Amino acid sequence: MKKQVLYIAALLISVFVLWKFVFKSKNNPSDSDKVAFVLNNHNSESNLSFSMLMDGYYELSEAFVNWDTAAINESATTFIVLLDRLNLQDFKTDSILFKEVKNKANILKDETLGMTLDENIDEKRASFNLLSQQTLELLKLAKYSAAQIYYQECPMALNQYEISAFWLSKNHEMENRRNPYLGLYDKKYGKGMLRCGQTIDSVISY
Repeated sequence: MKKQVLYIAALLISVFVLWKFVFKSKNNPSDSDKVAFVLNNHNSESNLSFSMLMDGYYELSEAFVNWDTAAINESATTFIVLLDRLNLQDFKTDSILFKEVKNKANILKDETLGMTLDENIDEKRASFNLLSQQTLELLKLAKYSAAQIYYQECPMALNQYEISAFWLSKNHEMENRRNPYLGLYDKKYGKGMLRCGQTIDSVISY
């Protein structure tokens, strides 16, 4: 009788261990079991919508290179539309991340709208600096992976060449650099500082 009780007790303990550490863990994985969210499908609709957003960003940056305020406003308006069209379907598997990405996109829309209301190109450049930093934050938050993007700094971008500012580029090489703050028609340097700047960070293509 005693052996039977011990056998049943051992069997119950085995069942409990299997339930707690095998079956339950499969249904409710611990943090160590979770795989980090990455948009690793380069052809996913989410990644493609972020790629279109970056095309809009590069168009906006080029408008700054050309000192064209009308083109800046037009490109900024297009950028807002592309932010509205971001496909966030892939993020819905993580409700917290989905909310963070959506909130960051909304912040970017507000910043870009403010840029269109800035009265002169100097004010617009200051807004573009903030927009660029926030776009980088959005891309990193979204784990964008469809293309390599470089975060670059101009040490003499704002306030009469005294303050640095940042922008995003798909080119790392200096010969392909197009500085949106000094550009082609700077009052002091002309196009002489078009390639001014350095890469200080990047968004990695996985």
